[in-house]
Amino acid sequence: AHLQFSLILFILVWALAAQVSATPYHDPYGNALETNELVFLIIIIGLGSWFTTEREDNAESTAMAWALCGTLGLCGVMVAAIFGWGMYLACFSAKADSQQKRESQKIA
Repeated sequence: AHLQFSLILFILVWALAAQVSATPYHDPYGNALETNELVFLIIIIGLGSWFTTEREDNAESTAMAWALCGTLGLCGVMVAAIFGWGMYLACFSAKADSQQKRESQKIA
């Protein structure tokens, strides 16, 4: 289990480094969402590694379980916020277009 944990952690950290250095999406919100997703995945994998070995049910295990649940809840809040922002932009597309034009003019 430790080899699998190490490999997946290596892959996720490598993907995070590639995401941060390359910023492949034109939309900065897409880059931020992908970066946050990778950070949360790394945190969840790190916290979940606590349970790869046999442990007695104690206060530390309960705290780690709550931390995992809290991280999952933060992921849900992030996805809901991004969905809400996307729906706002879809409903008020004229505002989104003018905002994109202003940002494009700043870059140019």
